[in-house]
Formats: sequence, structure tokens, C-alpha cells
Amino acid sequence: MTQTWALLVDAYRELNAKKLFWITLALSGLVVAATACIGINERGIELLVWTLDAPVNTTLPGMTEERFYKELFINFGLGIWLTWIATVLGLVSTAAIFPDFVSGGSIEMSLSKPISRTRLFLTKYALGLLFMTLQVTVFTVASFLVLGLRGGVWEFGVFLAIPLVVLFFSYLFSVCALLGLLTRSTIASLLLTILFWFLLFILNAADAGLMQPVLQYEQEIENRRAAMANAEARIERLEAAQVELRERAESADARPSDRQALADNERSLDGTSKFVERAESGIERAEESKATWEPWHEAVVAIKTPLPKTGETIALLERWLIDAASLREMRGDWDESMEEFVTEDGEPVNRSFDPDQRDQQRAIEEEYRSRSVWWVLGTSVAFEVVVLLVAT
Repeated sequence: MTQTWALLVDAYRELNAKKLFWITLALSGLVVAATACIGINERGIELLVWTLDAPVNTTLPGMTEERFYKELFINFGLGIWLTWIATVLGLVSTAAIFPDFVSGGSIEMSLSKPISRTRLFLTKYALGLLFMTLQVTVFTVASFLVLGLRGGVWEFGVFLAIPLVVLFFSYLFSVCALLGLLTRSTIASLLLTILFWFLLFILNAADAGLMQPVLQYEQEIENRRAAMANAEARIERLEAAQVELRERAESADARPSDRQALADNERSLDGTSKFVERAESGIERAEESKATWEPWHEAVVAIKTPLPKTGETIALLERWLIDAASLREMRGDWDESMEEFVTEDGEPVNRSFDPDQRDQQRAIEEEYRSRSVWWVLGTSVAFEVVVLLVAT
């Protein structure tokens, strides 16, 4: 245990001596400070002492300071800084740990001591994770203070970002460590890791892209069936009325209005029957189209299953920080406001507002939220364990 601790301290001193460690730490502080300068008021976005007129203000339903800063933390702090910029900087800072250790001859000296290769590797690996943990912790603590002081909510759930982002980073760092041992090149291991990350991004985009038509056709089938059920109920009412209207129209004291009512009823019955036929035909076409897209989507999900789920891992924080009901309420209120909101010139703010596209996006979000934590984290950690076993 003493030897392991000595290795950790020595490796940390080596990493601490690199300027990039402190540069990344300072950048994290600057990003949070910039976020603290942003606020909202009754007119729009508030930037220090300036106010920018915009349809993002507390007068819109569902938009409060609490939700504004939560969304800002999730979409910018977590979605852009921690999971993209800080992760790249973390990989650049730690990518040299294994290639330098192997190519520099340090490994022979370390292995000559009573230290196993596995313990040596895991110690170095833990150092890389420690680097990222420090970066994420500084950013998260600062963001927690911004949420409390600026947003008025002391949201302890943001600290879930620390294990989630470190776990997200560990997926990529395990691959980088293995490639560093195989190639003994910092540049090669870093570039190949970023390429692997890009492939995961492509798979995630394909998952969402193929999910959209599947959910779209499911919604179309559901809507057509509901419309067809209403039409069939209307046919029953029209048929029941048809008998009475025919009797009145064929009676001896029938009036022209009775015959007209019978004719109108027959036209309505005929039109509704044709609508049901078209609905049945539309359902068949939608089911055929869904059957065309569904196997491709299932294939992408099957490919994703044994691989790390980078996007879904980070999305867990939004799932836990903002529950689905609150998210639907907030975005529903926002969409309604954007439909009605106009500028001072009377022009609509959102001319391209598409309710169908909004519903499809919500369906995709709900589908992602329905995926189990075990599928997201369990299979990703299993991949990492396999990579580490190969590396050791």
C-alpha cells in the first residue's frame, strides 16, 4: 500500500508540474465566472449591467431563474464545457502518461521492484482519473455556488456531475491508455482515441436519426387509429339516423327537407366510410414504412450496446436533475409562448415553429429517458473493464 501511495504521489507531482493542468483549472474558473455574469429579468437576458431584449425572460410561462440556471448548467456547463472542451484538454494532459512511462524506460525500473504490472498500471490509470476529478470538482462546486447565489436554488444534485463526467472520461481514457501501451506514442493514442470518440458520436447520431422515423410512424399509426375509431363511432350514429330519416322521407307526408336530410346523411355516411378506408390504407402504409426503418434502428442499438454510452451517460444528469414532468411542462409552456410572442414590429419571433417537429423531439427525449440506467452505465463500465483487462 505504501508503494502504491508513493507511486501516486510521484505521478501526481509529475502531472502537477505540467502547465496545462493549471491552465485547464483556470479556464474552468473563468467559464463559471462568465456564467455568473449572465442573468434574466423582465426584459430579457441580463449581462452584468446591460440588458439584451430577448424572448428569454421571467415573464414567459415556465421560465424561472431556477430553471434558467439549471438549463444553463446542463446545456452549456455540462453539455459543452465538461463533456467536450474539458474532456479534450483532459485527454491531452493525460495521454502521455503511459507512452512516456513505457518508452522512457521507467517501467523496467518500476517492475524491478516488488510491484506487480497490474498495480502499476492501475495506479497510473487512477492518476489520470484524479486529474479529471479535480477539474470537474472545481467546476461543479463553482457552478453550485452560482446556482445558489444567482438562481436562488441550492441544488445538491449538480454534484452528480462529478461521478458522471469522470465516468464518461474514464471510457475514453481506458481506450487511450490501451492505445498508449500498444503504440508507445502520445500523438497516435490521442488521435485514435478522439477518432473512437467520433465514431461513438456518429453511432449516437444514427440512433437518434433512425429513431425519429420509427417514432414518427408510430405516432401516425396511433393518430390514424384514433381518428378511425371516431369515424367508426360516427358511422354508427349516421346509420342509426339513416333508418329514421328514410322512414320520414318515404312517408306519405314527407317534406322536401326530409328528403334533403336523408341525402345529406347518405353523403356524410359515404364520406365517413371512405375516410375509414383511407385511414386503414394509411395505417398499412405507415406500418410498412415503420417495418422498413425499425430493423436499421435496432441494428444500431445492438452495435451501441457493448460500447460506452457517452451521450446517454451525461444525459443521466438532466434526467435526475430535472424530472420528465417538469421538463415537459417547461418546454410546453415555452412552445406556447413562442407561438404567441411577437416583436415590437408585430412580427412573430418563431416563424418556423412546427408542432409536429416539437412532438417528435419530445418523443425522442422520452425514448432516451426510458432507457434503463443499467443499459447506459452497466454496459459502458463492462466495456471499460474489458479494455483495462486487455491493457494489463
